[in-house]
Amino acid sequence: GELGDRTRKAKSAQKGSNKLLALMTRPEFILTGILFVLVQGSCAMFIGNAGLFGEALGLPADTATSVVKALSYANCAGRLVAGLSMDFSASIVPPSAFFIITCGIFCSSQMLLLLATPGSAQTLSLFFASAIGAGLCYGANFAIVPTFLASSFGPEPLGSLYASLVTTLAVVTTGFNMLAGSVYDREFERQKEEANLLQLLVARRAREDLEGSTPLAIAGELGADAVGAGGEALPVPAIQRIEQADLDAGVCRGRGCFNATATVGFVGGVVALLCGMLLLQRTGWSRHKRPPGIPPPRDAEKKLIERRD
Repeated sequence: GELGDRTRKAKSAQKGSNKLLALMTRPEFILTGILFVLVQGSCAMFIGNAGLFGEALGLPADTATSVVKALSYANCAGRLVAGLSMDFSASIVPPSAFFIITCGIFCSSQMLLLLATPGSAQTLSLFFASAIGAGLCYGANFAIVPTFLASSFGPEPLGSLYASLVTTLAVVTTGFNMLAGSVYDREFERQKEEANLLQLLVARRAREDLEGSTPLAIAGELGADAVGAGGEALPVPAIQRIEQADLDAGVCRGRGCFNATATVGFVGGVVALLCGMLLLQRTGWSRHKRPPGIPPPRDAEKKLIERRD
């Protein structure tokens, strides 16, 4: 009766939950989750703060905006290119192989960002290439992951597995953006402190006529006022000259505004690349199964016919 139907539905739901939990604890899913949240979280951190990174590198506001636009185009292109590539190579290339490509692109993009220096002739080219790489990787992984999950675990649990990854990504992305904001704010406060210290040094030099003294002697004359955040004496040449307009606008300048952020992204990309290699080892060419509807190669057909005969 009705009680029996409820019991059967409850048992069926419990069985489905147990099956889903078993799939989530498989090494393939865990590796995919680590790879996905690290790369996509780092890419989202770059995308969300690309404008600030451009300002820190000294790029004009309109140029930084153009780079952000190019990044969004690359995001769209990554989804299309990855999807079409997997469709055309589905019979010979496992989806996990594409993780190696995207992780490699992302690591390269973060390395280019670390090489960018304010005032250098290559700054715009390096930043532009870094943005394009991050956008391609971010878009491509959103096309690769569902395909990989469907080929490894079947289409039935795809929705639940993919939803769990995207939900986790939302939390991780928040953490990555908080990290980027913290690095940016901390560097800005340091620059503000040094700018104030520079003004104090100049005023003291003019007041006490210390032009013949060395920078360290001036710092020593100022005592505690010339001590940096780390407790060290700050010589005049080591103090970066910051425009007052930037301080008033809360704009951070220099590589220090994003250097730690890009380093975290690069390390995350390397870890994701290692996870991708492990996935390729576990689900590589030897274990790759053709999706339904795709005919086997001609040589395989001939062997099947010979065996039947």
